[in-house]
Amino acid sequence: MRHLLDTNHDGPRFCPYHGRCCWPRDALATRPARYALRGGYGGIGKYDALGTFLRRWRRRNDAEGVELRFAHIEDIIGGLLPRGAAEPEWWCANGRADAHAPHRRAWLDAGFEAIAEPKAETVYFRKRPTP
Repeated sequence: MRHLLDTNHDGPRFCPYHGRCCWPRDALATRPARYALRGGYGGIGKYDALGTFLRRWRRRNDAEGVELRFAHIEDIIGGLLPRGAAEPEWWCANGRADAHAPHRRAWLDAGFEAIAEPKAETVYFRKRPTP
C-alpha cells in the first residue's frame, strides 16, 4: 500500500495507512497557520459553533434569552460536552480568568451569560445588556 504522505496536496487528508488524517511530508514545515494543531482548521474551536448559533439567535429574536438542553448543545458543537459540564461552575464566569476559558468565550463573545441547571441538563443563555 502506498503511503498517503508520499503524495503532494495542500492539507491533511485521511490516510488509510494510519487510519487518521496525515500531512504530506513536504507540507509539514510549511503548513499554513490555519492548520495549526491546537486550533484545527482556521483556528475554529469546539465551541465556536455555539457562539455562532447564539449570535444568530440574538439577531432573530427579541426574547430575553434561550434555554437549550445539553443534547441540543452537543448537536450544535458536533461533539459531547465534557464531564465538567455537569457542574454549574463550568458554565458561570466568575472573574476575569474564568472568562477566558474557550467554552465560556463562545457565549460571552456572543453577548450572553449562562445559567445552568445540570440536573435538568439545561442551560439558559440570557442576553447581557449592551453598553
